[in-house]
Amino acid sequence: MFALLAAMSLPLLADAAVLAHTERLEHSGMAYQVTYEPQVRTTAKTIGAAGGTRTGGQWCRTTTEIAVDRAVRLDDGTPALTHRLAGRQELTAQHPGSCEQNRKALATAEARQAPLVREQVRAIAAADRPALLAQIEAVRAFAVN
Repeated sequence: MFALLAAMSLPLLADAAVLAHTERLEHSGMAYQVTYEPQVRTTAKTIGAAGGTRTGGQWCRTTTEIAVDRAVRLDDGTPALTHRLAGRQELTAQHPGSCEQNRKALATAEARQAPLVREQVRAIAAADRPALLAQIEAVRAFAVN
């Protein structure tokens, strides 16, 4: 008998605040604190056959989606701009056996992905710099007019 079990949600990869990247930016005489915070969602789905006493051909497919929110605050802590950046990163992995059997292995795999997520957030922050400066300039121009 072939079984396709429903997807189950796993705990988040890690606390988003731990994975966040914060930097200080000075532009046109103003100081800003910019925080890039990943929003991480991991799902796991057991796929394959489970035949009673026979060995099954099941595996657990995990998908981790990473979206990044950017928050810009003035140096005094006043919120200035918030924005979810375009583009979404997706990490997938497969583990032999059902997801229920692999809970410990999945938790270990998630812990191993934390440095990768941090690096991706830093890379996104570096690539976002021109767009961030343009957005700050646009807001300043709007405020002046």
